[in-house]
Amino acid sequence: MRMRQGIRLTASVKRAWKPRVRVFFFALMSTLAAGGQAWAQKDAELQQAFKKMDEVAKGFRAFSARFSQINYTAIVDTFDSPHTGEYFYAFDKDRTVLWRHETRNPVPKILTVRKGIVTIYQPRIKEATIYDMGKRRQYVDYLAVGIGRRAAELQEKFSISFQGSELIAGAPCFVLLCRPRDREVSSQVSSITIWLKKSSGTPARFKIEAPGGDFLLVTFSGEKLNAAIPDSMFDQKLPAGVNIIRIQ
Repeated sequence: MRMRQGIRLTASVKRAWKPRVRVFFFALMSTLAAGGQAWAQKDAELQQAFKKMDEVAKGFRAFSARFSQINYTAIVDTFDSPHTGEYFYAFDKDRTVLWRHETRNPVPKILTVRKGIVTIYQPRIKEATIYDMGKRRQYVDYLAVGIGRRAAELQEKFSISFQGSELIAGAPCFVLLCRPRDREVSSQVSSITIWLKKSSGTPARFKIEAPGGDFLLVTFSGEKLNAAIPDSMFDQKLPAGVNIIRIQ
């Protein structure tokens, strides 16, 4: 006589298993629902951040602030000493970036960007490096992400995800992780994290990370949105006797 495959459950065993199956089913559904709610919450927060960006972009003229920054070098697991100074950012008439990043301490250094020309002046050693970015001038935008640009513009250049909310100097911020879509850019910058103030839509902090794990962390204070910045701030009139290095 051929034996039947499998095991036939008795009626008592079936009755014992039914509650367990029901508990497992509801636990599974609760987990899926919780995951869906968490995703929906993150998406809602991300859309709020985008809305703030768009509000700032609509009437944007300029952004300025004091900054404190530190560099981290992964291979030796070391932070350098903090650098402090002032940061100025605006758009020229053709919507290209105007930028001045002036380090005051511990060593003076002035970086300006105008019409794709990057000038880095070091007063103590009387040396200036001038670099024409040429066709790469749009890459400057990658280092000032989230300032004065609409969310749709940023999404063209970055894959953006919401990482949560944090306080920076007591101010609630959206934390956004931005990964460059451009392969050439991503070979130099793996990600940029922005701490965007929920109240003003301006950045409170940036973290710019390289593929090897090195990163630059810049924290702002005393931010001013749309305060007038003299046009001369974005031009460097180098004094006589400065050694100039030009890079094409």
